[in-house]
Amino acid sequence: MDAIHLVKRSKQEDRGKVLMIGLGIGSSAEPLIKLNYDVEIIELDPVVYKYAREYFYLSAPSKAHLVDAKQPLIQTPSPLTPPYQFIMHDVFNGAGVDGEYLFTLEALQKVHDLLEPKEGVLALNLVSGLVPPYDTSYVKVTNTLKKIFKYVRCFKEPHEQDEATVKVQNLVFFASNSPIDFLPVTHEVYQINEGLAYILDKFENFELKLDQVAEDDKLVLREDDPKVLDGATAKNQRELMHYHWEGMNKLLNWKTWLIY
Repeated sequence: MDAIHLVKRSKQEDRGKVLMIGLGIGSSAEPLIKLNYDVEIIELDPVVYKYAREYFYLSAPSKAHLVDAKQPLIQTPSPLTPPYQFIMHDVFNGAGVDGEYLFTLEALQKVHDLLEPKEGVLALNLVSGLVPPYDTSYVKVTNTLKKIFKYVRCFKEPHEQDEATVKVQNLVFFASNSPIDFLPVTHEVYQINEGLAYILDKFENFELKLDQVAEDDKLVLREDDPKVLDGATAKNQRELMHYHWEGMNKLLNWKTWLIY
């Protein structure tokens, strides 16, 4: 997601407004703040925001809305301050996108309308499989984004394993009404976070071919769609949750996740 500021624009030097939907520990927000972007966040859990500030040294954003992200999207008048140059959508909870309003056509259309009309860019994080029956979220989110944006690209994490054996992985979509091309990583980014700069220098090698994803209006996620979205059965959804939890445990011990 952090590659969003590398997307080519007509005025690359402009450092405009960024809206982050979902904060986490602030690892994506912090580089943008240091690059002098005006970062505004929406975070459901006040404790997440508190820990990001106190334990992960997140710099103060320009605004912090500690509410369910659906609220400011549908509220009139909205507390948000568009237009945004970038919006970073990072709310996947590991349980699939079933019932998740923020992945629907209606929600993503509202997100689209908050962006700068010509060159605004959305980055959306998703955890999904890429092979049946675990690829339903990937397929449906792809179809939904293509329904709204003229240009959509998607990148996966690098894996040494055979693609068919990887049940679940982290994906990042970029969507805009202008072509999405990336500039090389700047020296400024290397100074802020050398590890991040290394990742950004390589990520384009792992692009997915979205033109190979089946397109069907029935695959578009809609607010009134009651279907399970992470597989044909509840069993597949439970398995996806298990694989996601397994992956998280490789990052940190399970006791750490339960505490924090």
